[in-house]
Amino acid sequence: MKNENIKSKIRVVVAMSGGVDSSVAAYLLKKQGYDVIGIFLKLWTPPDYKDCCNIVGEALCGLPNSGDHAGSPLRTHKQNLCCDDKAMAVARQIADKLKIPFYVLKVDKLFKEEIVDNFISEYEQGRTPNPCVRCNKYIKFGYLWEKAKELGADYLSTGHYVSAKKVKDIRYSILDIKNQKAKNIQYPLSNISICRSKDTIKDQTYFLSSIDPKIIPHLLFPLGNMTKKEVRSIAKKAKITVYNKKDSMGVCFIPDGDMDAFLKHFSKSGEPGSPRQRRGDIVDKQGNVLGAHKGLLGYTVGQKIGDDQVAAKYHKFPNYPECNPNIPNGKSQTFRKEFGILGNDLGQLGKKNFDIPRLYVLAIDHKRNRLVVGENEDCFSKEMIVENLNVVNGRFWEMVKKKKIFYAQIRGGHRAEKCHVTNYPECYPNNPNNKLQTLRKEFGTLGINSGQLGIEFLKPVRAITPGQTVALYDKKILIGGGVIKK
Repeated sequence: MKNENIKSKIRVVVAMSGGVDSSVAAYLLKKQGYDVIGIFLKLWTPPDYKDCCNIVGEALCGLPNSGDHAGSPLRTHKQNLCCDDKAMAVARQIADKLKIPFYVLKVDKLFKEEIVDNFISEYEQGRTPNPCVRCNKYIKFGYLWEKAKELGADYLSTGHYVSAKKVKDIRYSILDIKNQKAKNIQYPLSNISICRSKDTIKDQTYFLSSIDPKIIPHLLFPLGNMTKKEVRSIAKKAKITVYNKKDSMGVCFIPDGDMDAFLKHFSKSGEPGSPRQRRGDIVDKQGNVLGAHKGLLGYTVGQKIGDDQVAAKYHKFPNYPECNPNIPNGKSQTFRKEFGILGNDLGQLGKKNFDIPRLYVLAIDHKRNRLVVGENEDCFSKEMIVENLNVVNGRFWEMVKKKKIFYAQIRGGHRAEKCHVTNYPECYPNNPNNKLQTLRKEFGTLGINSGQLGIEFLKPVRAITPGQTVALYDKKILIGGGVIKK
């Protein structure tokens, strides 16, 4: 009883989305005696959603309050998957059931600026961004934490499948890369480490690799030691109506899932005649032209290319009709329709529906408007450069010093692979090595956007994709992350 009285004085803001995970998180914290407040974030919705102006009497999209914006060619007919009206109503209903205060915060402008605009810009530059990682950094664990403090909250909680464990206290300083100066400002590092959850399939530590390390002492993750099945079971017993609700998938602000249409509509590079939408060459690694693309916008490294003509030319199939200029078009059409083509070295016709080995995107040459393709085995590599390094655990520096093995996860749902961190101080040519060595040895260094590093995997990994987030681990402990540069 005494413990409950203490907790009742500890205020926790829970990010509630109307889904089963955040609902159970709020339920468990309330049950444990915390003073819980639920907050629902109203994010940006594509402005062509027909009802985007009817939520609070003004255009959430930032456009004039004009109904369904009928003049636009893109009509999604859906709101943001994370925060539609139905989800907001459900979240409010659950908060009422738990007898906790509930607020809705409109954060569409910040979300558009920091998440959506960045998403579009990255694709325009031939990179593949991860908007969920960026949303956690700027919105859920940035903006929301600031609002939570305004409400007098001691902690922020979410329904992420993340575990938090106590570790030895460490002190660190911040290295100011922008001004090329070492700030001698010390902060007590939290004795909490972010660790992988019990449910290894649902684990979401990867998506927290970019958050500000100073917020970690103020985070609670009630679901970290549970499986999804256990969470649903708790929700069912507690009569939480969304206990069997399906998990949301895809990019939340592209509700219909048509990313190509979204990019072409909202990107300046999607306009007809723009550099990113002009036709260009599809080439192999040696630069040999295999065919043409209709615009680079939307391609990503590792993506399968379904063009038979390009694949046939790459594999040098002489009798594939389009690869043999000496065969009249009429005949090639007849051959293709009646037999299908097996383009072996003997120039023979094959049986119908013969499968030509597929090609994959190896690189997006933005400057020369070229798509570089190759075979699946060409998608594997061992090295990469990571920028915008964000260290969330001080043991990072100890591991670099002792040349220990890291585990790097290069995309959500991907298995973390063993690797070594290479050339770390060499990435700071303008900083005296002695300053770096002193900072590393005495304090360790944490901070957002603190530079670049090289990573070398012990064995080749597939589709290292510029723009994607990489999360770094000491086995199951998250120690940092960054963005893949090349």
